Amino acid sequence: MTDIALSTALVAFTSPIKGYDGKAATFQIKPGGVVERELFEAELAARWRAPKVYHFQLCDALADGVRALAEKEDQPRLLEVIRLSRAAEKLSKEDEALLVETERLMANAWPEFRILQERQVQRGSILPLVAFMWFVKGWDDAVPGKIAFTADEKVAEAALAHVHPLDIRTVGNEAYAMLYGGGHAKNSAALSGSGESQETSNSDSASPADGKSTGKSGRKTPATS
Repeated sequence: MTDIALSTALVAFTSPIKGYDGKAATFQIKPGGVVERELFEAELAARWRAPKVYHFQLCDALADGVRALAEKEDQPRLLEVIRLSRAAEKLSKEDEALLVETERLMANAWPEFRILQERQVQRGSILPLVAFMWFVKGWDDAVPGKIAFTADEKVAEAALAHVHPLDIRTVGNEAYAMLYGGGHAKNSAALSGSGESQETSNSDSASPADGKSTGKSGRKTPATS
C-alpha cells in the first residue's frame, strides 16, 4: 500500500487577539496539503454534519420555495432577483432588500431553505474549532497551559481550555485559509528546521475565505465562520 504524503512544514502565526494578560500568542500551524484538505472536508461533512453550503444551493432552494408558496403574480419578479443573485450579478438596493425579505420569509416557511441555512450556521461555528484541532501543532508560553494531542495527532479537548476562544476561531480560520492557498500573508512566518519560530509581525490577520455560501446580500462573504 502506498503511503499518502502529508505536509510537515510549520508556520508561526501570531494572533491579533491579546487575550493573555494583554499578550498575544504565537501558534504553530501545519498547513494542510490537498489530501488533508479533502480529508478535513470529509470529516466536517460526515462526523460534524457541517458540509459546504454553496450559494447556488441556497438560491435553488429559495426559488423552489417561491414557486411553491409565493403569489403567482409576484413570482416572476422574485425569481428574476434570485436568478441575478445566483449569477453573482450586482443587485439594486431595492432588489437586495427584496431578496433579504424573501430569504427571511422562506427561512420560516420553506424547510429546504431553512435546513441549508442551519447547516451554514453550524459549519461556521464548528469549522474554526475543528481546523484548530487538526492543524495547530504548538503554541508559545503566552498560553497558560501546555499543548496535548490525541492518538490521531489532533489537539486534545482538554488542552483547548487553555486557549482564548477568539484565538481558537482566529487561528482555526487562518489554518483553514491555508488549505486553499490563503492566509498567513501578514502576521506569520515559516518555522526553521529546528522548530524555532522566526520573528513575526503584529499586523491584523486577513479574514480567510472558506468557500462557503453567501450572506443576505447574495454575494460571497469571508468566513469568520
